[in-house]
Amino acid sequence: MKPARDRSSGDLVPRRNLDRHVVAQSTLAVDQAETATVARPPVPRGPGRRRAVGSGVVSDEGALDAVLAPLTVAARLASQQAPPSAATWRYRSFAELVLAEGVVGTAPTTDVVGHHRRGPSGRCFSNASSWSRDDGLIYAEGYAATARVPFGVEHAWCLTGTAIVLDPTWPPGLGAVYVGIAVTSAYRSSVAESSLLHPHPAGLALLRDGLPDHARVPAFDGWRLSPRRSGAASY
Repeated sequence: MKPARDRSSGDLVPRRNLDRHVVAQSTLAVDQAETATVARPPVPRGPGRRRAVGSGVVSDEGALDAVLAPLTVAARLASQQAPPSAATWRYRSFAELVLAEGVVGTAPTTDVVGHHRRGPSGRCFSNASSWSRDDGLIYAEGYAATARVPFGVEHAWCLTGTAIVLDPTWPPGLGAVYVGIAVTSAYRSSVAESSLLHPHPAGLALLRDGLPDHARVPAFDGWRLSPRRSGAASY
């Protein structure tokens, strides 16, 4: 199988099919998810709402909801359309994986990348992988929202041990909300593919078994969107 193409969101082109990689490539589920997502207006942003996540704070809970809502639609449809052979899998889609195991982060208001040098636009997966490998940073992959694209696009970034977002691609102030799985540097380096959330062998293993122990960041266990002990979610 060819490595997954490094399709960063650096050019801010929205990802219309939020989960293209349903088990057994359920085309019907993907098409329905795309239609539902495009037709759905952004979730209204209520003023003054704040949600603490880890060491950071999501200043506008509506911005987070706008990212999570289409993922929930995609996960529900994927679960409904999954073939019987996937009945024992932990997750039926990457959307479900992110909703269950994802960590939410917000970028700091000031640039804290230190000695790191940002990589080129359109290469977020390789940029984040390089930072993670070179400095032992936590690697994160999922969806990030900006003021211009509030419902989220595919993206990859890094996190410090206290869940501060370090974005190796976007300039400071662009990213507003980040939602994705967070894995150790060692695990990311062990996967030769350009990204994690695609249907290559390592990605399918994540759907089948969930995050392996050596990929988990224990400090983040209490910060996940929907911690679960076993089984797939019911939608």
